[in-house]
Amino acid sequence: MLKVKKTIKMFVGGAFIRSESGRVQEINDVQVCHASKKDVRNAVAKALPAAQSWWKLTPYLRSQMIYRAAEVVHSRDEKQNSAVNALVHYAGWCDKYQQAFGSVNPVSTPHHNFSTLEPMGVVFLVSSAKKNMAQLFSDMGAILAAGNSVIVLLQGNQKLWANDLGEIFQASDFPAAVVNFLTGDIQELLSTVATHREIAAIAYQDPADQTFLELKKQSVDNLKRVIAVDKKKELDLVLQFCECKTVWHPIGL
Repeated sequence: MLKVKKTIKMFVGGAFIRSESGRVQEINDVQVCHASKKDVRNAVAKALPAAQSWWKLTPYLRSQMIYRAAEVVHSRDEKQNSAVNALVHYAGWCDKYQQAFGSVNPVSTPHHNFSTLEPMGVVFLVSSAKKNMAQLFSDMGAILAAGNSVIVLLQGNQKLWANDLGEIFQASDFPAAVVNFLTGDIQELLSTVATHREIAAIAYQDPADQTFLELKKQSVDNLKRVIAVDKKKELDLVLQFCECKTVWHPIGL
């Protein structure tokens, strides 16, 4: 009997897709789609408007969707307790971090001065093959809780997770393109990711990797934030994916 190999597709814009190049990589006798530079650009084009629609939802609704993802993970594999806990943790911060870290600032002029936190936009998360699913969900949870959309580049054997991960977020009522998964090689895609002006930040799970320094170097011209997420604490990580906006309002003028 002819053996038909399983193909792991990527998840972009709410749909399971193949690479536009048609390339695949064989891992453990399974074919995995191999993302091209154009696939990155296409994913960003979808994730950018999705970031705006995600941020416009109420924090409570964003929280419920992340919590729903935790429910789906638990229903599919009850052994993934750490992954479920990571998602539940960040679901709880969606409607709290702004209250905890927004402020009214003392100024010496007749103004009210307010600082509020807003999302950055599209965040590109480069996973590490050394990390487990719980650590991946923890980093994704912080990015999503801050109101950003995310494009995850899965590395190593994590590429085999792409279909399962896509199904989890597809079943969690997330707006299309808020969460996207690519499978490819960061070395091949490095310059595209680092120089793309619509990618607001890069999160990197393995800052000891020389590629992390190269991403920082190539991102200088467009002032992209390149964030090492290896040792960040939970709430600190949410704040890494926010911008602080300060508003001045005159008093009695």
